[in-house]
Amino acid sequence: MKPESIQHIAFIMDGNGRWATARGMDRSKGHRAGMEALERIVMACSERKLPYISFYAFSTENWKRPAREIRAIFLLMEYFFRRRMKDLASQNIRILISGDWSALPTRSREIAARCIRETAQCTGTTVNLCMNYGGQMEIRRACALWAARCQQSGEFSIPDESEMQELLYSGLPDVDLMIRTGGDHRVSNFLLYQMAYAELFFSDIAWPDFSPGDLDSILQQFENRDRRLGGLSLAAQSAAQ
Repeated sequence: MKPESIQHIAFIMDGNGRWATARGMDRSKGHRAGMEALERIVMACSERKLPYISFYAFSTENWKRPAREIRAIFLLMEYFFRRRMKDLASQNIRILISGDWSALPTRSREIAARCIRETAQCTGTTVNLCMNYGGQMEIRRACALWAARCQQSGEFSIPDESEMQELLYSGLPDVDLMIRTGGDHRVSNFLLYQMAYAELFFSDIAWPDFSPGDLDSILQQFENRDRRLGGLSLAAQSAAQ
């Protein structure tokens, strides 16, 4: 079961390459194992009726990696879409893609677009895959779109929350919980605007080994956290009255 307060979980799927290297395998094998973990966690989130989940699939900084590794990542993403398209629709799972698609391989864009179309009417869990995505880039893009809108209307203002959601890639609600695997303790330019009040969990487990049981453990810890969101805790509110 999920805590009722959770609407949106974000995952930084870190540790694939190190997982493979530690086992004497090529890094591409780690990305394949990571893709299998993604499938497990998507299904687990759907079973737990989590409304929105985002995955950091490929960042704007990942282009610095070797071309062979980049090619392997996109081939695996294409394989995931082809393999799981019907399953996703049958499980009432909707797919979104956030990020700048223009630099992605043509076949990857075509397959992803088809998956988005074929799951558009699904009303269960929404899976947001962030590809060629960077949080700073998203905020700059939103600012540019708003400036153009203001220039066209002749009215200059600061966007409110609903207007800001329209300017961002996915339009999904703010992140309640961010989980990063692989041992590093940073957000790495991921959903910077949306994670303003997110609870952050960092796990030493490499992403290929991350299981639904690990997810449940973190959900339980989340449920026990006192999320004040800038206000007072319930105990402090009672004392102040």
